[in-house]
Amino acid sequence: MFESSPLQNVRLVLSRTMYAGNLGSVARLVSNFEISDFVLAAPEAQINSPEALLYAREKSYLHLQNARITNNLSEALMGCQIVIGLSRRDDGACAKSTISVSKISELLKKNKVAIVFGREDSGLCDKELNLCHFVCGLEASPSNPSLNLSHAVAVVLAQLYDRAVESEFIGDQNVAPWQEFDNLMRQWSHSMVEAELTQNGNPERMLQIMRQVFNRALLTQQEIQVFHGYISALRKAMGAIKTRQKTKS
Repeated sequence: MFESSPLQNVRLVLSRTMYAGNLGSVARLVSNFEISDFVLAAPEAQINSPEALLYAREKSYLHLQNARITNNLSEALMGCQIVIGLSRRDDGACAKSTISVSKISELLKKNKVAIVFGREDSGLCDKELNLCHFVCGLEASPSNPSLNLSHAVAVVLAQLYDRAVESEFIGDQNVAPWQEFDNLMRQWSHSMVEAELTQNGNPERMLQIMRQVFNRALLTQQEIQVFHGYISALRKAMGAIKTRQKTKS
């Protein structure tokens, strides 16, 4: 028996949800699968609407009222170590690194994992996907592959719950918190600009590739500290070179 929820390391995040009915339906799933960490990132629908109450039913509606609401997705991810976005997109933004639901269950033993679902009409945008370590796509009929938001949440949580109850995890390394990884990427971006390793002063394209590489690696805190040391030394060396060049001129 679990002393706490089998999915205690899951943070369920809905980003920019449009319809109150989906908020209510997902709140009911939060109750069904014992999700204790439920976050709404910049929701467009109102949690207090009659439609949300209708779909949540009275008992589950408390989970919706108690959900944490953030201004954007970045805020919603603070405190997590691994971020997984649900998306069926197969373009460049998603080709970086994919993961199955079964593999997600392996990561939950030692890591706080945010599972992110995008808005109903367009899913997760490029900016949101760039914040994810992995992308997970649910298999469905090619003739009608798109699932309703609440249905997709139900499929993922049901599979994770089954595996958790059966104790099928094998665990994984202690991955650094997401915000530490994001800070490393910011510092890397600054160093690229200073080294002029950019396209017309914009480091985003190259930085996206670096994110893809590091996402697959799932860096630990020690590894991130090593990279911070490298970046610091690199920027110091570049500063010394520029100073000498100015002195000569």
